Amino acid sequence: MNKVQRNVNLLAILAYVLVAVALVISEAFAAAILVALLIITIILVKDQENNKSVVPVAGAVTLYFGARLVAVVFDIIVTVIRKFQEWRIEGLQEKLKDYTGDKAVKYAEKLADVTEAYNENTVGEVFDVIFFIVVLGIIALCVLSILPLLAGKDFNKTIVGKIVAPVVMGKEAVKAQDICPNCGKTIKGEFCANCGTKRVQ
Repeated sequence: MNKVQRNVNLLAILAYVLVAVALVISEAFAAAILVALLIITIILVKDQENNKSVVPVAGAVTLYFGARLVAVVFDIIVTVIRKFQEWRIEGLQEKLKDYTGDKAVKYAEKLADVTEAYNENTVGEVFDVIFFIVVLGIIALCVLSILPLLAGKDFNKTIVGKIVAPVVMGKEAVKAQDICPNCGKTIKGEFCANCGTKRVQ
């Protein structure tokens, strides 16, 4: 592992810790810091042959913004459902004005049920629990991503690496045996043109 890859691994570890902390404690400035870390990584990895080093940090950014996207989708769904509940309450209130006797009692009971569900916000609580489970899953992915980085192993073999590498490196992602295990450069023949190390079979 060369110096650039070591520095990028440190940035990636920082990025995953930031994702986990941001999702659990506070999100203030997390997005800006993650994007800044990604830009710094891209600047560190100038040559095209070393672009696989961007994958770990890109993975952290992907996890964070994936969690934010899930939160936005859940908020939209809850807002739409609550809006329907409001319309239903308004409709039942209008019907109560038009009816008397048994029908009025029936509509009053429905109105009480819908109003109770609206006030308790059961839908919002269900989505909060689902999002909490999603956050736990993302934190687990952060831990599973940090461990190989600390051990100096190939990040592209991790779950996050397998998801992000094809996006960052293009559809024809560089295979592990095409990367020199010594210097990190792409091997085009049997031996690395940069340091002479034999290709891993």
